[in-house]
Amino acid sequence: MLSFPAPHYSLKSSIKLLRDIFENHTSAMDRISIMHFSCIPSFVLRVRRLALIALPFLIAFSAATMNTNAFAGGVFSPTSSSISLPEEITVPGNYANGSTLWKSTATVFNLKAVLNTAFEYDVSKAVVFANVQSGTKTPGYNNVYGTNIPGIGIRWWATWRGPSAPNGRTMPITTESENHSGALGYFWNSSYPQDVWFELVKTGSVSAGTLTGSGMNVEMRFQCPGCIAGNVNLSGRTRVVVGPSCSVAASTISVPMGAVPILRFTGLQSTSIPQHFDITLECKGGAPESVLRPHITLTDANDTSNQSTVLTLSQATSGGKPVATGIGIQILKDGTALGYGPDSNVPGNTNQWSAGTIAQGVAQFKIPLTAKYVQTAAAVTTGQANGRATFTLNYQ
Repeated sequence: MLSFPAPHYSLKSSIKLLRDIFENHTSAMDRISIMHFSCIPSFVLRVRRLALIALPFLIAFSAATMNTNAFAGGVFSPTSSSISLPEEITVPGNYANGSTLWKSTATVFNLKAVLNTAFEYDVSKAVVFANVQSGTKTPGYNNVYGTNIPGIGIRWWATWRGPSAPNGRTMPITTESENHSGALGYFWNSSYPQDVWFELVKTGSVSAGTLTGSGMNVEMRFQCPGCIAGNVNLSGRTRVVVGPSCSVAASTISVPMGAVPILRFTGLQSTSIPQHFDITLECKGGAPESVLRPHITLTDANDTSNQSTVLTLSQATSGGKPVATGIGIQILKDGTALGYGPDSNVPGNTNQWSAGTIAQGVAQFKIPLTAKYVQTAAAVTTGQANGRATFTLNYQ
């Protein structure tokens, strides 16, 4: 935590006639804590870790030629795709079990509702079943499957979309009997993209080796027999390297901001003098020539939804003193203001940034940063200006 002291026949009869035709002629048919800022003292950084519609049209049926099983089903396009494994991953020696080591980009399939002869079904209620085709679940992990490297597992993910879920439903892929997309509200000729990706997860002690994706695949199928499925396979291989172990030297970092005259703020974006501080990592071990690439996410402890580059001020003050208004706090790396994001160590987290590269053999690694007040409103009032943020590390 960082703490700095001191945002129409009649329609009815037509429908009945059609129903009678169906009933009489279709016997074979299945029914159709970065900061505690104080304008006067300091700030603290804490480590955290998708219907049948009856219309009043005249329709002629011939029992000899009528297709009794017309149905809207679903087709995935393309029917097959692959995702490449990374060329290399470095697993930090002290990385926690359950941590994500690497996340792939998504492969995108198009799922379209089409006419086929499968069986009668209300396509709006159809779901997508997805099934991990190979691998054994890792004990203690519901959604992680083992790989050929002990201590490294794979977790598959999907985002399913349809008319009733245009923004998608994201969920892990396990086996067909365990989970599915839920009804997506599809109708004939509707089409939506579906995303599939995977993560490599640390599940135990890891040894160096080569991870292969042979035989690892997922099948997706719309809920109808004979529908064309989609398959995702893994390609390539990954060199697994065991890297150094690093930890944060101090869980709390105080940044004195000093007493800042209000006359310093002359307009929007005007700032105080930057104050320097470091995040220091202590490292050891690792295979020769291995490296670690630490990535950091800063989180606004006062407003965890904040994704701007300005840290909000804490409303709690000491001694009942007023809170300053019209200013916020910025943390900068190499002169560039850093954004805030969710408290997560997942690779690619919102506003996650690279802190550099740590070579094997480096015992102490410093990440230099600065903090300053910034004017955010037309007027500034005096008072305490404390801020608090957390930072979360991910090693890649």
